[in-house]
Formats: sequence, C-alpha cells, structure tokens
Amino acid sequence: MNAKDNLQSVGGELGFEGVEHLVARAEAICECEERRITLTNQPRITGLQAEIASLAERENEIQERRRQAAPPGDERRRLRRPGITGRSLFFSPSRDSSFPSSPLPRTGLGGRAISTAWESPL
Repeated sequence: MNAKDNLQSVGGELGFEGVEHLVARAEAICECEERRITLTNQPRITGLQAEIASLAERENEIQERRRQAAPPGDERRRLRRPGITGRSLFFSPSRDSSFPSSPLPRTGLGGRAISTAWESPL
C-alpha cells in the first residue's frame, strides 16, 4: 500500500502544479488580452473624452446665456407697452399748451394709438 499511496501523492502533486501553471498562464493571457483591447479602444476613448469636455463647455456657455437673458415674455411686454416715442410725439395733437407754436400739423390722432399700432406684435 505504500507504493499506491506514493503514486497518489505524486499524482496529486502533479495535478496541483498543473492547475497552478494553467491558472498562471490563463491570467497572463487575460492580462495580454485586456491590454490589447485597451490599446485598440484608446483612440475612441480619448475622442469621447474630448467630446464630453466640449459638450460640458457648451453646456456652461448656454447656462451663462440663460442667466443673462431677459425673463420669458419680458420683451413682448416691453414692445407692446405704450409709451412716448418719436412717432407718438409727431402724431400727437399740437393743442397742448406746452407747444403753442408748433410747426407740426394737427392730425387729431392720439399719439398712443399710433405708437401701439406700429409696435411689433412679437
């Protein structure tokens, strides 16, 4: 039985060494394959990183423009708001006591009506 036990221990030892060698070779192959994949994809990765940086910069620019922009609808209210403009002064009646000797003809039209009619309907 001694020879049989000896053969089993030698066989077990060879089996363990073989498995250890196989695992070491498999790890080396995996490392080489990982390196190959990384080197193959590196240009694409670099390009995507550059694109991400560009998009982040563009996002910051757009957010800055939004912060500096007027509130929504503000321009419409400003354009439609009746006020004194060159047209309203020209077309306003000259019966006012502050303009007794105005060379402008009296149109009889109210200045606000004319100024709002010419405003942009945005």
